[in-house]
Amino acid sequence: LGQTGLQFVEGGETQVNGLPAFVGTFRGQTQEMGDVVLRAAWINHNNQVFRLAGLASTQNYRQLQAAVDGSVRSFQPLSAGEAERIRPNELDIYTVRQ
Repeated sequence: LGQTGLQFVEGGETQVNGLPAFVGTFRGQTQEMGDVVLRAAWINHNNQVFRLAGLASTQNYRQLQAAVDGSVRSFQPLSAGEAERIRPNELDIYTVRQ
C-alpha cells in the first residue's frame, strides 16, 4: 500500500474464525476524496489470501471501521454443502415500450 501513498497507522496479525489474518488501518489522500482512511484485512485460507477493505473520508472513519470489522468477523470457510446452497441474486431487465 505504500506505493499508493497510504501510510500504515495501526494493525497486526490476528485470527479470523481460526484463520491467520492481518487487519490494519491506513491513512492518505486521494484527489477525489481528500483525506481518507482505508481499513483492510488479509485472510489466509487454503493457500489463498482474501482481502476485505473499505475506503472512506476521514470524517466517516467510524462507520467504515464498524462495517469492515463486521465483514471480517463474518468471514469463514464454507462446507461443500453450504457453497452449493448459495444462489446469486439475479435481475431481469426489460425495456419498457410506450
